[in-house]
Amino acid sequence: MKKQIFNTLYDQYKRLGLPLELIKHTDFTVFNLKDINQPVPFKSPLSRLNFFVFAFIKDRSGDYTIDEQNYKLQPRAVYFTNPGHFRSFNWQQIGDVYLFTLSESFLKENVYANIFDEFPLLLAETFPARVLNPEVFEEFDILYHQILNGKTSELEIGQASY
Repeated sequence: MKKQIFNTLYDQYKRLGLPLELIKHTDFTVFNLKDINQPVPFKSPLSRLNFFVFAFIKDRSGDYTIDEQNYKLQPRAVYFTNPGHFRSFNWQQIGDVYLFTLSESFLKENVYANIFDEFPLLLAETFPARVLNPEVFEEFDILYHQILNGKTSELEIGQASY
């Protein structure tokens, strides 16, 4: 079977027949996976994703495979993947799983033109899922909710620039 290549999360979800309502912009997305009412159990086919992914798993478990390495996802896990890797995901149930996707152009235009000089982590080969202690995860929980709420507010009043 031919491996699929996707340049945006929107393209991937559209091809997989998943709901697209919360994926309005292709360069930057942020949402809770449970809000798209994705059918479960769900296993995505192995695909090359050409965008950055940050995921914060607050509730639920599953696993993901990146370049033939399998990682467990469990509560308080955080993971990051950069563009170009082959990945698949397996969810038995989806609770609070916050997903951020970003394109390289979004980072360079909205964060810093030389983003990779400042944050070489973004070029790391893999950053396997790590389970954080409750205090550290709570700090991330506050941050991603602020980002999510800010993006939602801008979209509601029509001022989003992404």
